[in-house]
Amino acid sequence: MTSPSPISDRAVSCLRTVVPVLWGSAVAWLLTVAVLPTEVTDLLTSDLALTAVTALGVGAWYIAWRWAEPHIPDWLTRLALGSARPPSYAPVTPDGAHAITTLSASDRGADRAPHVQAG
Repeated sequence: MTSPSPISDRAVSCLRTVVPVLWGSAVAWLLTVAVLPTEVTDLLTSDLALTAVTALGVGAWYIAWRWAEPHIPDWLTRLALGSARPPSYAPVTPDGAHAITTLSASDRGADRAPHVQAG
């Protein structure tokens, strides 16, 4: 079981976005320099092709690790995805709206002038 993390959900979501992109980009680069035949890498020299291969590499990396995540130790998940804890999000109502459970003073508008209703 994962212990509570001292980092915010926003930081977790950023890590779980950036780290797979870095890994996927590294895997795509490694494929082009070490694994794929020269004929294939020559076809991939355009910016569009490199972008597509990198996007596919990132997507494949993320999908594979999200599938494997429940079956691997937390340290390996942290290495591959940046955090072993997925971010938590606000509950969603049956109609798809996010349910707000808490509001800070600034969210409530306590620091703003009262709203005047036209009428």
